[in-house]
Amino acid sequence: MSLSVTSWFIAQSRAQSARPQRRFTLGGSDYSERVLRWPQLTFRADTIQLGTTTVQLSNIGRPFQTLVDCGALLTTSCELALGFVHPTSGPEYLSLFRGTPAHVAFESGGTALRLQIEGRTRRLSDVSLGTAVRSAGMDFTGSAYYPSDLAWILVTCYGGFASVQSTSNPDVDFAGWQAWRDTNGVRDVRVQAYLTGERIYQVLDTLALMDSRVIAIENGRLRFRDAVEAFDTPLPALSPAFVLESA
Repeated sequence: MSLSVTSWFIAQSRAQSARPQRRFTLGGSDYSERVLRWPQLTFRADTIQLGTTTVQLSNIGRPFQTLVDCGALLTTSCELALGFVHPTSGPEYLSLFRGTPAHVAFESGGTALRLQIEGRTRRLSDVSLGTAVRSAGMDFTGSAYYPSDLAWILVTCYGGFASVQSTSNPDVDFAGWQAWRDTNGVRDVRVQAYLTGERIYQVLDTLALMDSRVIAIENGRLRFRDAVEAFDTPLPALSPAFVLESA
């Protein structure tokens, strides 16, 4: 998939002497210096980012006590990013994981903690479509939807992603989805389904495979790409620096 970074950034990522910087923000504030142990994140161009990750943080001075005292902070945003500092224009970062705090566990007498972060796509792996009982399945057999339309319904109506049909959608790459739908319209490709307990991401994977698409997360948004389209910078080609390995 193409990355929303400059060519200089890409060159740095491939350099043998690359020295990336890691960044952790909570509610927009930078707590990178508080990180005791970074998570390990791995990526594939055809995989929807799912699940959770955990960051170990220093709590000396109790800066994170409010995560317990103020429950509202558990709905704030978190981000793990990796970047390089340009000699003239300053730091440039690539977002690798976005989510919200899901669980806090204090350690070492309260001087450290483990913060579990729930990825924004977690719901895509949690929500079941229909039930295992055949007679109580989710019926799309009479819909004649385009594959792109069914994908949109699944991620917005059932996955909780924003349904804004413009490029301002914060969760979905609307332009990429629109290009997919336009292709479906030209080909007049239709799809039907009867779902008996499948997870949302499983159905998305099937739709992507049958319609030559790649559905993946890039910079925190669900992105749709033509599988035969050449990626500007395939993620596997990037250096190991793009893994937030444990410190």
